[in-house]
Amino acid sequence: MIKRYKLNKWNKFTSLITRTGFAGGSDVTQPAVLWKNKSGDATIDCSHKKGPTYFQMYWFRQLPGKTMELVVFTTAGSSKHDFGSFSQEKFSATKAEAESGALTVKSLEPADEGRYFCAVSSAQRCRRAGRLNKNPGSQRRLTVVGTAGGSQSAVCSFSSLHTHIQRK
Repeated sequence: MIKRYKLNKWNKFTSLITRTGFAGGSDVTQPAVLWKNKSGDATIDCSHKKGPTYFQMYWFRQLPGKTMELVVFTTAGSSKHDFGSFSQEKFSATKAEAESGALTVKSLEPADEGRYFCAVSSAQRCRRAGRLNKNPGSQRRLTVVGTAGGSQSAVCSFSSLHTHIQRK
């Protein structure tokens, strides 16, 4: 479930290495390896089998030595995605259906080197006025592949960054 950009010694190609991960017992799947030309675009697909209620998708990026950042939040069927402080000239996202989505990193360059991954969540629901039935935070174990010293593991915890309320 992690992607990593790496320039080869000729600085002509950027590779994108990903790893399939698991979310709450249902897998969230991303491609194994993508190769793209430097200055080209890289589109990262993500799909899951958690069902149509998990229609929210988060795309994260972690640059070397930096903390993880939310690049974009998407919901199925909406063309209005929340990129926060990230430029839509650099990133674009699609989310036509609940169980899949994609992030595109445009005009690849060495500064794009980092880890990219997706996460999914279901909508928050009201229990009664003024109270939310919050989904509990969950942990994801992520394995980074393609590192110099073999593989590394990291445990990431996160909860919903956006609240959506469905009224009955």
